[in-house]
Amino acid sequence: MQITIGTCRERIAYWENVDSVAGAQRFAAINGIATGVVASYPTYLHIGRQQLVDMFLECEEATHLCFVDSDNTLPKEAIWALAQRDLPIVGALYFGRRSLPEAVAKKWVGDDGGSRSVSKTIRELILSHELHIAHGPQYIENAPILEVDVIGFGCTLVKREVIESIVHTYTNGFGDCGPIMGEDAEFCRLAQRLGYSIHVDLGVQLGHLRTYQVSVADFMSVHEWVEGE
Repeated sequence: MQITIGTCRERIAYWENVDSVAGAQRFAAINGIATGVVASYPTYLHIGRQQLVDMFLECEEATHLCFVDSDNTLPKEAIWALAQRDLPIVGALYFGRRSLPEAVAKKWVGDDGGSRSVSKTIRELILSHELHIAHGPQYIENAPILEVDVIGFGCTLVKREVIESIVHTYTNGFGDCGPIMGEDAEFCRLAQRLGYSIHVDLGVQLGHLRTYQVSVADFMSVHEWVEGE
């Protein structure tokens, strides 16, 4: 197994992200997984991710592409743990940077390309499995996974066959984005059309950087669900 870690360059560089990715690389190497890093040129995000795909495909030895956003922090086990799931597309759990954090994992709603966060389901799973509530990135062994329709690419591992199938079937790749859906949602939509499943791993939890990390503890503390919501 050889994993290419792909990051889109942005104007702001977070040392916490760089340090956490390096830690994840070291842990993967200790456990027998080779990794390498590629970065896009500064540009629009969907174009940057297309650049990452192109660079990944040039490396014939690479078996997986792990998209990592530059504003996320990873537990050291992240890349290794996602690889152990052996799924076509599997991503880490993280939350948006709004005052009311929502999980960046969704289900399609209706036929117009709309989607809705699965935050309520994730909260219920966290409680029912008594997962540790952290204020930063963490790894929890034997945590559940959840099949979803869309996952954000904060830290998402994709098998080579998925990327090759999408590129060969849809020549625009990440450039084929609708006016509403983001580039990660579009990728997931195309992958589903080709029969690939998408999962979020609740045991691999990221921090999402702003002036502080948005973590699972923030998410759990602010959400109060109303019966029937």
